Amino acid sequence: MARVRTRRGATWAAIAIAIVLAACGDSGVDEPAGGPAPSTCASTVDERLRSTADDDGREAVVSVDLPLVDRSRPTRANGDQPRRDERAVPTRLYLPAERSAPLPLFVWAHGLGGDGAAYDGLVCPVAAAGYAVAAPTFPLSNGAAPGGQTFDAYLDQPADVSFVIDEVLSRYGPAGTARAGVLDGERIGAGGHSLGAITTEGLVANTCCADPRLKAAVEVDGSPRPYPGGRVQARGVPTLVVHGEEDDLFPLEEGRAVYDRAEAPKAFLVLEGAGHNPFGPGEIDVVVDATIAWLGAHLRGDLTDAELRARLESFEATRLLTADR
Repeated sequence: MARVRTRRGATWAAIAIAIVLAACGDSGVDEPAGGPAPSTCASTVDERLRSTADDDGREAVVSVDLPLVDRSRPTRANGDQPRRDERAVPTRLYLPAERSAPLPLFVWAHGLGGDGAAYDGLVCPVAAAGYAVAAPTFPLSNGAAPGGQTFDAYLDQPADVSFVIDEVLSRYGPAGTARAGVLDGERIGAGGHSLGAITTEGLVANTCCADPRLKAAVEVDGSPRPYPGGRVQARGVPTLVVHGEEDDLFPLEEGRAVYDRAEAPKAFLVLEGAGHNPFGPGEIDVVVDATIAWLGAHLRGDLTDAELRARLESFEATRLLTADR
């Protein structure tokens, strides 16, 4: 079992390579039969957060797989697959092994061809820093989607994220049915990479699917895509936009457009020389540390605006634009 030691150690570097392979839009990532791959950085617990395996207890993060199904919304026909009357959104929930409840909740949305297990190198250190991280696998954009992974699946995914928040809070929120009081129902953020960043944008800046519970957002290599039936409406949700300077799928100016239409507080962190998947050695440290700093400032209140700016300005090989409150 992989041990969580440090974000900058060999463990995280190896996981980062797996993310690069899994997160590309044309990667053809397949979800193994029986569910997502085991976590590379967390020990497994059951829904009541009790250990399911004999280990030495030194893991910094634990995870539980939640087989969530939204029976109120359909999955549209896709390729040779017919419409289904429900939406399966299996979700892996990561938690610090040692925690003082209640924890802030951060939902991370995967890119096209990925799944909820594809970003261990990002979500595990965020969880270890004191957050619950929910990582759903979306019905039609994951690598094993029936009928093939589909780009415009993002149109339905903001509602999936809101559903996941509902379900996770129903189990672990103040009145949770599995284990009450683990999560704070008032401190919630969302983020994502690529198609997951577009999904997050719908939640925080579009009338189609805004979720008023969100207090912070992190969008990595996203794009200002339309949501039919909705319109852009920034709501002042603190938003960190991270973008690779050499992104050849969603060029840098698309990330700048996402930043420009957000309201303060906001930040635009450009990773110099990085492409569309900024999760290689060195790059992932910046993405992880910037995410933790942003959530610390806007979900936990750990950092002042000045301290947050100083933290974001400290990263090497980056450029930063910010707009404070």
